[in-house]
Amino acid sequence: MRKDYKTIREVVGPLMTVDHVAGVKYDELVEIHQSNGEVRSGKVLEVDGDKAMVQLFESSNGLRISDSTARFLGRGIELSVSMDM
Repeated sequence: MRKDYKTIREVVGPLMTVDHVAGVKYDELVEIHQSNGEVRSGKVLEVDGDKAMVQLFESSNGLRISDSTARFLGRGIELSVSMDM
């Protein structure tokens, strides 16, 4: 189940903290939607109470947390394989 949060508190290098989260799990995929339409990706590294630490897969340069939304996708990384495997 997707959950969107506008509670991004801080970004330091490739790490981002999102506050007031609920039902978020370790290793869950995250999309960061910016007001200009740009989307960046990451995954949850740690959940502590109602806070989630997210590792960004892309650079955090130019990321404006004031108008960005963190969307937790409710799933981890998936890999398709052939039927022969």
